[in-house]
Amino acid sequence: MLKIVNLCVTDKEKMKFLFLKRNKPPFSGYFGMMGGKVEKNESENDAASRELFEESGINSTGDFLGKCHEKIIENDSVIGEFEIYFYHFIVDETTEFNPSEEGDIKWINKEEFEETKLIPSDPLMIDTFFNKKAREVESIIKKNGDEYLQERFETVENRKVGVGVGVMIFSDEKILLGKRHEDNNVSKSIMGGEGSWTMPGGKLEYGESFEEAAIRETQEECGIILNNIKVMCVNNDKSEKSQFVTLGLFSDDFTGKEKVMEPDKITEWKWFSLDNLPEKLYLPTRKMIQNYRQNKYYIEDNK
Repeated sequence: MLKIVNLCVTDKEKMKFLFLKRNKPPFSGYFGMMGGKVEKNESENDAASRELFEESGINSTGDFLGKCHEKIIENDSVIGEFEIYFYHFIVDETTEFNPSEEGDIKWINKEEFEETKLIPSDPLMIDTFFNKKAREVESIIKKNGDEYLQERFETVENRKVGVGVGVMIFSDEKILLGKRHEDNNVSKSIMGGEGSWTMPGGKLEYGESFEEAAIRETQEECGIILNNIKVMCVNNDKSEKSQFVTLGLFSDDFTGKEKVMEPDKITEWKWFSLDNLPEKLYLPTRKMIQNYRQNKYYIEDNK
């Protein structure tokens, strides 16, 4: 992982930002903050001041505001991974700066951000570190040809462990599974799992018992009313995006026929034999099936 510094240079009112139009990859043709690699045995503070001087001729000391862990992905492979240290420098806009070999430098008003071809994570970092006062974020940018698109940007310290329920519904030796929407921008699932098959379930709401949550989520998602239900297992489900303690419940006593109730989340429902399951299973569902087969209440992580 490459350690770099991002230099957020502003006027005193933080309404004008000094950006560099990059002429080298990554982000060729995009405006972005000045900055560069932290050298061996060099502190981030020293690197920030050095890079500012080398790229603009401005001699100043900046304030460290936060850190961003960023990945650039192309064709499902990571082509760049950076630990970015974000520094703020206040400079009088009348200050003269030297031309840079890295690209043209110019002041851009905050109101011009949307109409300027900016590195997608740069305005997000500015907003997060200045306005939201966060100290650490994670960013994933997807490269498609010459275009860079922001796929995810998340404040690390705002992450919380959630509680969810999943329901294994049995009928004629088959279990009910729904196919999650292929586009997570539509389904907006915290755990991801686009296109995978899942049992009915969802998040526990304040004041609910596990059984009440399972009954509600099942009726909301597939129209089935559970008459009898029992807790079967508990798991600690973690993905790159989130972490949930998932309570698995079991029922073979229900009324109604399955139907798609929330097409933006689940696009179809089907019954599957445990010997003929779809290949792509949602993580909590896969672990619950493992609990059932091994007759275990809890399976340790990575088992």
